[in-house]
Amino acid sequence: MLDNGVALDPDFALALAAIDNACAQYHLHFEREVRWIERAVAARQRASSIGKEAPEVVVAEAWIHYAKEE
Repeated sequence: MLDNGVALDPDFALALAAIDNACAQYHLHFEREVRWIERAVAARQRASSIGKEAPEVVVAEAWIHYAKEE
């Protein structure tokens, strides 16, 4: 659903942050494959370029760091 939201509105920073959050947490809790972190990082980069000041984007970035370190 989040991918559909971004497809409809490529500037939907909160959906991109949610994708980042979901991928980082999936990596952390279910499947320790690099592709989940890579997808989270790609979504975070796009979200940061659009809505850098949004708290959701900052929290999503923190989840990437946490998932990488865990």
